Amino acid sequence: DPKDLRERLFRRLVTKPFANDLDRLNLLLSTSEDRSIWIAFSQRPFSMALCKTWLQVLLCSAGVATLVEGVFNCIAAVSHSSFTASAFRFVPLALRNGSSFEPGPVGVDSVGLLQDGVVRLQERVVAGRYESIFLNLSCAHPIDGFVVVTANQDTALDPVQYRWEFLTEDEGWKEVQYPPWMVQGSVDGLPTERSAPRVVDLRPPTAWTVTKAFGYVIGSFNLIFLAMCGAVGMVQFGICVFCALFHFFFVAGIWCAVVI
Repeated sequence: DPKDLRERLFRRLVTKPFANDLDRLNLLLSTSEDRSIWIAFSQRPFSMALCKTWLQVLLCSAGVATLVEGVFNCIAAVSHSSFTASAFRFVPLALRNGSSFEPGPVGVDSVGLLQDGVVRLQERVVAGRYESIFLNLSCAHPIDGFVVVTANQDTALDPVQYRWEFLTEDEGWKEVQYPPWMVQGSVDGLPTERSAPRVVDLRPPTAWTVTKAFGYVIGSFNLIFLAMCGAVGMVQFGICVFCALFHFFFVAGIWCAVVI
Protein backbone atom coordinates (compact mmCIF):
# COMPACT_ATOMS: atom_id res chain seq x y z
CA ASP A 1 0.00 0.00 0.00
CA PRO A 2 1.59 3.36 -0.98
CA LYS A 3 0.21 4.99 2.16
CA ASP A 4 1.85 2.43 4.49
CA LEU A 5 5.08 2.67 2.52
CA ARG A 6 5.12 6.45 2.88
CA GLU A 7 4.52 6.13 6.61
CA ARG A 8 7.41 3.67 7.01
CA LEU A 9 9.67 5.92 4.97
CA PHE A 10 8.69 8.92 7.07
CA ARG A 11 9.47 7.09 10.32
CA ARG A 12 12.83 6.06 8.93
CA LEU A 13 13.59 9.63 7.80
CA VAL A 14 12.95 10.85 11.33
CA THR A 15 15.53 8.49 12.81
CA LYS A 16 17.99 8.13 9.89
CA PRO A 17 17.59 11.01 7.39
CA PHE A 18 20.06 9.95 4.69
CA ALA A 19 20.09 11.43 1.19
CA ASN A 20 19.20 8.14 -0.49
CA ASP A 21 16.06 7.96 1.65
CA LEU A 22 15.13 11.48 0.55
CA ASP A 23 15.64 10.47 -3.07
CA ARG A 24 13.31 7.49 -2.65
CA LEU A 25 10.73 9.68 -0.97
CA ASN A 26 10.94 12.29 -3.73
CA LEU A 27 10.51 9.63 -6.41
CA LEU A 28 7.59 8.02 -4.58
CA LEU A 29 5.82 11.32 -4.01
CA SER A 30 6.40 12.43 -7.58
CA THR A 31 4.76 9.30 -8.97
CA SER A 32 1.81 9.52 -6.59
CA GLU A 33 1.20 13.26 -6.96
CA ASP A 34 -0.91 14.82 -9.67
CA ARG A 35 1.08 15.59 -12.85
CA SER A 36 -0.46 19.05 -13.22
CA ILE A 37 0.68 22.44 -11.92
CA TRP A 38 -0.52 21.49 -8.44
CA ILE A 39 2.77 19.73 -7.86
CA ALA A 40 4.16 23.22 -7.16
CA PHE A 41 2.01 23.35 -4.00
CA SER A 42 3.17 19.99 -2.63
CA GLN A 43 5.49 19.54 0.33
CA ARG A 44 8.67 19.10 -1.78
CA PRO A 45 7.83 20.81 -5.09
CA PHE A 46 11.26 21.16 -6.72
CA SER A 47 12.59 17.79 -5.62
CA MET A 48 9.44 16.08 -6.82
CA ALA A 49 9.33 17.98 -10.09
CA LEU A 50 12.98 17.09 -10.71
CA CYS A 51 11.89 13.45 -10.92
CA LYS A 52 9.52 14.36 -13.75
CA THR A 53 10.63 13.92 -17.35
CA TRP A 54 9.27 17.30 -18.43
CA LEU A 55 11.49 19.20 -15.99
CA GLN A 56 14.53 17.12 -16.95
CA VAL A 57 13.96 17.97 -20.62
CA LEU A 58 13.46 21.64 -19.71
CA LEU A 59 16.72 21.74 -17.74
CA CYS A 60 18.65 20.03 -20.55
CA SER A 61 17.25 22.51 -23.09
CA ALA A 62 18.20 25.45 -20.86
CA GLY A 63 21.66 23.93 -20.38
CA VAL A 64 22.23 23.58 -24.14
CA ALA A 65 21.06 27.16 -24.77
CA THR A 66 23.33 28.46 -22.00
CA LEU A 67 26.25 26.43 -23.36
CA VAL A 68 25.82 27.92 -26.85
CA GLU A 69 25.75 31.46 -25.45
CA GLY A 70 28.77 30.75 -23.25
CA VAL A 71 30.75 29.41 -26.23
CA PHE A 72 29.89 32.51 -28.28
CA ASN A 73 30.97 34.71 -25.35
CA CYS A 74 34.28 32.85 -25.11
CA ILE A 75 34.85 33.31 -28.85
CA ALA A 76 34.01 37.02 -28.52
CA ALA A 77 36.44 37.39 -25.62
CA VAL A 78 39.23 36.13 -27.89
CA SER A 79 38.31 37.58 -31.29
CA HIS A 80 36.92 41.00 -30.28
CA SER A 81 39.52 41.95 -27.69
CA SER A 82 42.08 43.12 -30.28
CA PHE A 83 42.44 44.00 -33.97
CA THR A 84 45.57 43.21 -35.97
CA ALA A 85 46.45 45.78 -38.63
CA SER A 86 49.25 48.07 -39.76
CA ALA A 87 47.13 51.23 -40.05
CA PHE A 88 44.29 52.79 -38.07
CA ARG A 89 42.39 56.03 -38.38
CA PHE A 90 40.25 58.17 -36.11
CA VAL A 91 37.11 59.52 -37.82
CA PRO A 92 35.10 62.26 -36.02
CA LEU A 93 31.35 62.20 -36.68
CA ALA A 94 29.74 64.90 -34.48
CA LEU A 95 30.99 67.76 -32.32
CA ARG A 96 29.96 68.87 -28.85
CA ASN A 97 28.25 71.98 -30.23
CA GLY A 98 25.64 69.73 -31.86
CA SER A 99 26.82 69.99 -35.44
CA SER A 100 27.98 67.14 -37.62
CA PHE A 101 31.69 67.09 -38.28
CA GLU A 102 33.01 68.63 -41.48
CA PRO A 103 36.67 68.81 -42.53
CA GLY A 104 38.20 71.40 -40.28
CA PRO A 105 39.74 71.94 -36.83
CA VAL A 106 38.95 69.30 -34.22
CA GLY A 107 39.38 69.47 -30.44
CA VAL A 108 41.91 66.64 -30.26
CA ASP A 109 45.52 67.05 -29.18
CA SER A 110 46.67 63.49 -29.93
CA VAL A 111 45.43 59.98 -30.61
CA GLY A 112 47.13 56.72 -29.78
CA LEU A 113 46.98 52.93 -29.99
CA LEU A 114 47.24 50.55 -27.05
CA GLN A 115 48.90 47.13 -26.97
CA ASP A 116 48.46 45.09 -23.78
CA GLY A 117 47.03 48.23 -22.19
CA VAL A 118 50.19 50.29 -22.90
CA VAL A 119 50.47 53.08 -25.48
CA ARG A 120 52.37 51.69 -28.46
CA LEU A 121 51.98 54.61 -30.88
CA GLN A 122 50.73 58.15 -30.26
CA GLU A 123 50.45 60.90 -32.87
CA ARG A 124 49.97 64.58 -32.11
CA VAL A 125 47.39 66.47 -34.17
CA VAL A 126 48.82 69.65 -35.65
CA ALA A 127 46.64 72.60 -36.60
CA GLY A 128 44.84 72.05 -39.88
CA ARG A 129 41.72 70.75 -41.55
CA TYR A 130 41.08 67.04 -41.09
CA GLU A 131 38.60 64.48 -42.31
CA SER A 132 40.30 61.77 -40.27
CA ILE A 133 43.53 61.22 -38.33
CA PHE A 134 45.81 58.37 -39.41
CA LEU A 135 48.16 56.19 -37.37
CA ASN A 136 50.55 53.96 -39.32
CA LEU A 137 52.56 51.12 -37.82
CA SER A 138 55.72 49.63 -39.32
CA CYS A 139 53.96 46.25 -39.54
CA ALA A 140 50.73 44.64 -38.44
CA HIS A 141 50.32 44.48 -34.65
CA PRO A 142 47.44 43.42 -32.42
CA ILE A 143 45.88 46.57 -30.96
CA ASP A 144 43.58 46.20 -27.95
CA GLY A 145 42.68 49.81 -27.20
CA PHE A 146 42.75 53.47 -28.16
CA VAL A 147 43.42 56.76 -26.44
CA VAL A 148 42.24 60.25 -27.41
CA VAL A 149 43.58 63.37 -25.65
CA THR A 150 41.54 66.58 -25.73
CA ALA A 151 43.11 69.76 -27.13
CA ASN A 152 43.64 72.93 -25.13
CA GLN A 153 40.95 74.90 -26.95
CA ASP A 154 37.18 75.47 -27.06
CA THR A 155 35.22 72.42 -25.87
CA ALA A 156 32.65 72.99 -28.64
CA LEU A 157 35.10 71.42 -31.12
CA ASP A 158 35.42 68.18 -29.12
CA PRO A 159 34.14 65.16 -31.07
CA VAL A 160 31.38 63.51 -29.01
CA GLN A 161 30.76 60.85 -31.66
CA TYR A 162 33.49 59.15 -33.62
CA ARG A 163 34.64 55.79 -34.89
CA TRP A 164 37.90 53.93 -35.25
CA GLU A 165 38.78 52.08 -38.45
CA PHE A 166 41.55 49.67 -39.34
CA LEU A 167 43.02 48.83 -42.75
CA THR A 168 42.53 45.34 -44.16
CA GLU A 169 44.18 43.88 -47.26
CA ASP A 170 40.93 42.66 -48.84
CA GLU A 171 38.18 45.04 -47.74
CA GLY A 172 40.11 48.29 -47.26
CA TRP A 173 39.08 50.42 -44.28
CA LYS A 174 36.80 48.59 -41.88
CA GLU A 175 35.11 49.97 -38.78
CA VAL A 176 36.18 48.66 -35.39
CA GLN A 177 33.20 46.85 -33.87
CA TYR A 178 33.15 47.23 -30.13
CA PRO A 179 32.86 43.95 -28.17
CA PRO A 180 29.62 42.91 -26.41
CA TRP A 181 30.91 43.89 -22.96
CA MET A 182 31.14 47.54 -24.03
CA VAL A 183 28.24 49.95 -24.60
CA GLN A 184 28.50 52.38 -27.51
CA GLY A 185 27.36 55.29 -25.35
CA SER A 186 30.15 54.63 -22.86
CA VAL A 187 32.77 54.66 -25.63
CA ASP A 188 31.87 57.88 -27.46
CA GLY A 189 32.52 61.31 -26.06
CA LEU A 190 35.52 63.10 -24.65
CA PRO A 191 36.00 64.69 -21.22
CA THR A 192 35.43 68.42 -20.89
CA GLU A 193 38.76 68.83 -19.10
CA ARG A 194 41.58 70.07 -21.30
CA SER A 195 44.54 67.82 -22.16
CA ALA A 196 42.60 64.92 -20.60
CA PRO A 197 42.86 61.40 -22.07
CA ARG A 198 39.92 59.22 -23.05
CA VAL A 199 41.07 55.60 -22.92
CA VAL A 200 39.08 52.81 -24.59
CA ASP A 201 40.29 49.35 -23.53
CA LEU A 202 38.88 46.56 -25.70
CA ARG A 203 40.01 43.75 -23.41
CA PRO A 204 37.19 42.00 -21.55
CA PRO A 205 36.85 42.80 -17.82
CA THR A 206 37.61 39.94 -15.46
CA ALA A 207 34.08 40.02 -14.04
CA TRP A 208 32.58 39.63 -17.53
CA THR A 209 34.91 36.74 -18.37
CA VAL A 210 34.13 34.91 -15.13
CA THR A 211 30.35 35.35 -15.30
CA LYS A 212 29.43 35.61 -18.99
CA ALA A 213 32.04 33.30 -20.53
CA PHE A 214 33.30 30.67 -18.10
CA GLY A 215 30.25 31.06 -15.86
CA TYR A 216 27.81 30.30 -18.68
CA VAL A 217 29.77 27.23 -19.81
CA ILE A 218 30.06 25.79 -16.29
CA GLY A 219 26.44 26.74 -15.56
CA SER A 220 25.22 24.86 -18.64
CA PHE A 221 26.92 21.66 -17.51
CA ASN A 222 25.50 22.30 -14.05
CA LEU A 223 21.94 22.36 -15.43
CA ILE A 224 22.48 19.23 -17.52
CA PHE A 225 24.07 17.46 -14.53
CA LEU A 226 21.07 18.38 -12.36
CA ALA A 227 18.69 16.90 -14.95
CA MET A 228 20.74 13.70 -15.14
CA CYS A 229 20.72 13.39 -11.34
CA GLY A 230 16.94 13.68 -11.41
CA ALA A 231 16.72 11.00 -14.10
CA VAL A 232 18.79 8.46 -12.12
CA GLY A 233 17.14 9.24 -8.76
CA MET A 234 20.01 11.23 -7.16
CA VAL A 235 18.00 14.40 -6.60
CA GLN A 236 19.55 15.52 -3.32
CA PHE A 237 23.12 15.11 -4.59
CA GLY A 238 22.30 17.05 -7.77
CA ILE A 239 20.69 19.89 -5.81
CA CYS A 240 23.71 20.15 -3.48
CA VAL A 241 26.19 20.33 -6.39
CA PHE A 242 24.00 22.80 -8.28
CA CYS A 243 23.67 25.16 -5.29
CA ALA A 244 27.39 24.95 -4.49
CA LEU A 245 28.49 25.87 -8.03
CA PHE A 246 25.83 28.58 -8.34
CA HIS A 247 26.93 30.28 -5.12
CA PHE A 248 30.61 29.95 -6.07
CA PHE A 249 30.20 31.78 -9.41
CA PHE A 250 27.81 34.30 -7.87
CA VAL A 251 30.33 35.24 -5.18
CA ALA A 252 33.21 35.12 -7.70
CA GLY A 253 31.39 37.52 -10.03
CA ILE A 254 30.69 40.00 -7.21
CA TRP A 255 34.28 39.76 -5.99
CA CYS A 256 35.69 40.40 -9.49
CA ALA A 257 33.35 43.36 -10.04
CA VAL A 258 34.18 44.98 -6.69
CA VAL A 259 37.81 44.09 -6.01
CA ILE A 260 39.46 43.77 -9.45
